[in-house]
Amino acid sequence: FFLEEGKGGNYFLKIILYALAVFAVIGIIFLVIKVGPNSFLAKSKKFVDGPGLTEEDLQELDFETLIQEAIDQQDFKKGVRLLYLETLKKLTEREWITWKPDKTNWEYYRELRGKPVHQDFKALTHHYEYVWYGDFAVDHEQFNIIERIFRHFQHGMEGQKV
Repeated sequence: FFLEEGKGGNYFLKIILYALAVFAVIGIIFLVIKVGPNSFLAKSKKFVDGPGLTEEDLQELDFETLIQEAIDQQDFKKGVRLLYLETLKKLTEREWITWKPDKTNWEYYRELRGKPVHQDFKALTHHYEYVWYGDFAVDHEQFNIIERIFRHFQHGMEGQKV
């Protein structure tokens, strides 16, 4: 069938295209196996613009200094992220959640069921996700409001018992 008059080139071209398609599929399967299927679905685990955030990092970070630096640089989006991470740290310290870098915000929310801060945490998560993932531009005045909400939550949970 390769040498049929007038059609040989077309069949040969089709076979080359099918072979390329098979190699592409094999290449994609290899890539997924090598890097893991969740790598394509998960959001970046990078901490702002730095390296991946580990459990130790969460405990070691000086959030007050980092938040003040973000404010000084007028990077209010980063400031909101730091406030959220600081809140996760405080919830971890109280043993109300178990922090892991690959957990979603909504997994933490479910973990807080039955705790007095459950619904307030949901509101904080909405603020954070709106700014961080929704790419909502935050000015200094809006940041101050969001910071007060986070601080109120953090101080309020200190008096709570579970």
